[in-house]
Amino acid sequence: MPKYDKNQYSLYDVYRFYRKRCKERNVEPVTYREHKLILDTWGNKVVEYLQAGKDIKLYGGLATLRIRKTKRSSYIDFKASKEAGRAIRKSNVHSGFYIAKVGWTRHYTKIASRGWKFEPSRKLVLAIVKVMRTPGGHRQYVKKAQVTQKTREKAAYKYKILNS
Repeated sequence: MPKYDKNQYSLYDVYRFYRKRCKERNVEPVTYREHKLILDTWGNKVVEYLQAGKDIKLYGGLATLRIRKTKRSSYIDFKASKEAGRAIRKSNVHSGFYIAKVGWTRHYTKIASRGWKFEPSRKLVLAIVKVMRTPGGHRQYVKKAQVTQKTREKAAYKYKILNS
């Protein structure tokens, strides 16, 4: 379990910030219990949407969460490796030779994204594993895009002109 960081915000700190913001806008805030229920429901919906393969745009300029699949023909079975005392690789046939990864795009964030990191919850990871283990489950997720370089026409033009 990670160490407790005294500088991180608790749920009650977030609620106090929300209540203060509501008073500034002359809006009646919801109770703490309702606030917590809203956040839990939103979190469950995020897991459902990601599990279905949809991208989610986060509020407040925090960019998007998404799941992308990549090819991987085999994996290391840690339990069998520990028992055998050496690395044992297994075929990744059960998921169509794909693995799925949850990603956070940092592009177009409104806040400084250096030093930030996203780690998916255990609940989300297990939900994705459940989908990937079903036959054809990997089809819900998009492949990671391959970036190809275009020929630099301007540079090629300058090269031809200077060398002719």
